Amino acid sequence: MPTNPRFSKTRLACAIATGTLVTLGVPTFAQSQAEEASPGVEQVVVTGIRRSLERSIDVKRDANSVVDVITAEDIGKLPDSTIVDSLQRVTGVQIERSAGEGSRVSIRGSANVMTMLNGEQFLSAGNITGVQPDLTDIPSTMVSAVEVQKSPTATTLTGGLTGTINLKTHRPLDLDAGHTTSTELTLATGSRTKEEDYGVQAFTGFNGGDWGYTLNASYSDFTLGDDQSGSNGGDYAGWWGMPNESWALPQPGEDLNNNGEMDNFIQYQGFAAANRVNQRKRLGINGSLQFQLTDAISLLGEAFYTDMEQSRRQRGLSVTGAWTNDWTNPVFGERREAPEGASYGDFYSVQEWQINALRVVPNSNEQLDQRESLNTNLELSYDNGGAFTATVRYVHGDASNDSMSFQMDAYITDGTQHNGYSTYPDGTEEPVNVGGYHGSPALASDGTPALNEQGESRGNAVVGSVAFVGDGLVFDLPSDLGADISQYGLVSNHLYGQNGEASLDVLRFDASYELDVVNLTSVDFGVRLGTRDVDYDDWINIALLENQAGEPYGIRWKDADGGAPNTGETSYYNIKFSDPMIRDYVVSESDYPGVTGVNDILYLDPAKVDGRSFTNTLFPNNFDYANPGNSYEVEEKTQTLYAQLNFEGEWGQFPYRGNVGFRYIKTELETTSNITEGKVDGETTFTYNGTDYLMGSGWDNKNVGTYVTPNDYDDFLPAINLAVTVAPDHLLRFAYNKAMTMHNLDNLGQGLTVQRLYTEEYGDGVFTVDTASQNGNPNLEPQRTTNVDLSYEWYFGRGGLFSAAAFYRDNETTLITDYIIRDDLADSDGVIRNDSVRTSTLVSVPGGETKGFEVGYQQALEFLPGFWEDFGITANYTYSPSESEQTGFYGQKLPEGRNSEHQTNFIVWYENERFSARLAHNWRSKQLEWVADVWGTPLAVWQAPTDDLSLSMSYDIDDTFSINFEGINLLEEQRTRYLGWEDQKDKFFFTERRLNVSLRATF
Repeated sequence: MPTNPRFSKTRLACAIATGTLVTLGVPTFAQSQAEEASPGVEQVVVTGIRRSLERSIDVKRDANSVVDVITAEDIGKLPDSTIVDSLQRVTGVQIERSAGEGSRVSIRGSANVMTMLNGEQFLSAGNITGVQPDLTDIPSTMVSAVEVQKSPTATTLTGGLTGTINLKTHRPLDLDAGHTTSTELTLATGSRTKEEDYGVQAFTGFNGGDWGYTLNASYSDFTLGDDQSGSNGGDYAGWWGMPNESWALPQPGEDLNNNGEMDNFIQYQGFAAANRVNQRKRLGINGSLQFQLTDAISLLGEAFYTDMEQSRRQRGLSVTGAWTNDWTNPVFGERREAPEGASYGDFYSVQEWQINALRVVPNSNEQLDQRESLNTNLELSYDNGGAFTATVRYVHGDASNDSMSFQMDAYITDGTQHNGYSTYPDGTEEPVNVGGYHGSPALASDGTPALNEQGESRGNAVVGSVAFVGDGLVFDLPSDLGADISQYGLVSNHLYGQNGEASLDVLRFDASYELDVVNLTSVDFGVRLGTRDVDYDDWINIALLENQAGEPYGIRWKDADGGAPNTGETSYYNIKFSDPMIRDYVVSESDYPGVTGVNDILYLDPAKVDGRSFTNTLFPNNFDYANPGNSYEVEEKTQTLYAQLNFEGEWGQFPYRGNVGFRYIKTELETTSNITEGKVDGETTFTYNGTDYLMGSGWDNKNVGTYVTPNDYDDFLPAINLAVTVAPDHLLRFAYNKAMTMHNLDNLGQGLTVQRLYTEEYGDGVFTVDTASQNGNPNLEPQRTTNVDLSYEWYFGRGGLFSAAAFYRDNETTLITDYIIRDDLADSDGVIRNDSVRTSTLVSVPGGETKGFEVGYQQALEFLPGFWEDFGITANYTYSPSESEQTGFYGQKLPEGRNSEHQTNFIVWYENERFSARLAHNWRSKQLEWVADVWGTPLAVWQAPTDDLSLSMSYDIDDTFSINFEGINLLEEQRTRYLGWEDQKDKFFFTERRLNVSLRATF
């Protein structure tokens, strides 16, 4: 213990203030420990948060560009349980979540952020088709520090439009001399799942002066609650329509305001409530060997391995209209008057509907993901203490991401309400779900029996209501719906998935030469050769059957109401839940967060059903078929040359420092995509093992060829960074740069689909080209931006800071979906007859501008008396408005996707000699998720404002052991998604509160 208590507390308060600020990514300025100490005053050994803060401060203070740093408080201990959750505390950084955990990052309104590992490209298994990793598969315990560089230098690897994130690991010769060992055991649980989760981590390292090693291993098994309710469809898809769009959902609409005109409102295809969990098993191992071979030459070898097995299991109830056009009667909503000159009339946001549901489906599904990556680095460095230093580095990475989804649909309704009866090969006809709930006569909006155009009853349905009330969904359904197991029958199952593999090879040479020239301190220069190969396969599971005529066919959707080609009989027999084949898989569920009015519903438990073996039992002749339209290969080669001058000096009494340089990048791409042909009324066949098969339901396109597209482009990217000390403790920074990034490879590689129609004009069997669509465009230009940054920093007292930064981004290119005219598409006989085929595809267009500012403040409250001097506060605010080429329902300009215009962080922290605590709140304003094409009508899909509250505490039992507690999402805040207008709700996403307790030991 220190012998001077007052000195101890002052140092401690200063360290806490500075440290928490750096953890949040706010710039800081600090004196060295030696400068602070006075003669005769005992030195304090800085550990934990204080040590991490001083390291971060040193990096921040000395950087010539805008860099924010998060440093682990100890071996394997970032401030938050995930890397991305720590990053959200950085001013200007916004995050996306997956099952409640941080997964992806945006900086200053752009998701085009590159992530590096120790300064080089990181090949992530979470996103092998892009440069921005999904960081959910990386244990945070493997990272020693995270750097966020908002203004790149010419020496920075290119790939992020608004910033770059660099993950750093421990290197042996940076450790304290001798052995270092750390281990941690974590126990965790969730407020909904209530599983007994655990994680273990162990680190050992040795620094022998001229050689050393590190080995870090981490394993965790967490189960995360991730429920949802609202409209039918997946997380990032919705099934909606406008009732007056007669070609899509051909209903007449409603005259909601009695003015004699049909009004615009949303027609939902269905409403759903789902209980689901994500189980994530993460393994991470990284190690390194480092040798000081001579006084001038050192050798470093590193390996970084991650493996994550994820299972997302869902049990959900879906109440739908089975794609009919008049199954809901909307209750009067709020009127939105159309602006003058708008293409559409007034809009009504509806929150409550009377329903005549034609199908009620207990759905069970499981998505299995297996992600694995290995990144290696071999580095030879030269530094003899002279003017010239150099490094030769070879980086290799391999990654794979295999995904399989298995879905089982059961009916509670008998199926006669919407598709009548199924015909079986023996000629009998039965309801799709024999013995299911039959319902009652459908009702019109005035409560009278609903009639068809012939004046007859429209038939039976599940009559009730559904409403969005507050932040939840309220059902009013018949009490006997689903009350007995005899009503349930399995009517459908299918398998599909993706397999992705990628490799990365980089060879680079980096050097620096000190200069003895006025104001010029050194020149950095280097070359880099990189190759990235990606092979991406999308697949569907096909069953091989015969129809009544003896014709072989393949079918994707194994459905009781799906007919065989040409003959129409069913390909799937209904299996009742009481059948011994599946009875043991049946479970009951009644817990749906935010949902009322749904009783106990029976499901097939996806945790008990193995999708692959179950499908093989039902359909012995089935196989996985590559879905050609979404499968592709891309080879990317880059050649980079860079040079940078570093300078420092004084303008009068104003010291300055900085750099100016450029990167030249030559990019060459070769994209192999598939050409697919749309199915034509059962005439289309495919060949498997030498046999021709008709294409049955759920199978839209077949592969008719491939095409290889080369593409290349050059980029010259200047970068300037300048820091000026305008007064003692006052710093002014300026940065200018141009940046570029590659598109997600899906946007390049996904294929061309040609729709041909049969005609007798050109002879028997000739199908002529009608339309085409190209989901990927291999000729796209990269996305490019010009960035300008101006920031001011005022350091006051011990750990006090006020900072403000203004930034500007000109998005020179962005992506939209548009139509092009093609003249090179041949008819089925190889002859080009249509030289103006309208083809939808992605195109590059000029983007919008982003202007914003950031403000940060932090201060240790050491001026307060007694106990309160150990407290501190940190706060920051980011304003990042944006504008894109996308338009909304009335043609209004929309912002960039996934960007919140406003974001705040507020943190209160406390630390004394043994105990520390941090309470952190994050708030984001609404964000545009995407623009949906609702049957030809653009509709903005928004996420409502969100906030997050977390708490972490740590107590040092002694110099070796500490106990830690973390509470995540303490308020169990939910995410709400809406369509166009705030009261036009779409979905609610619920994530649970997580509580973690860990015991750490450091030797």
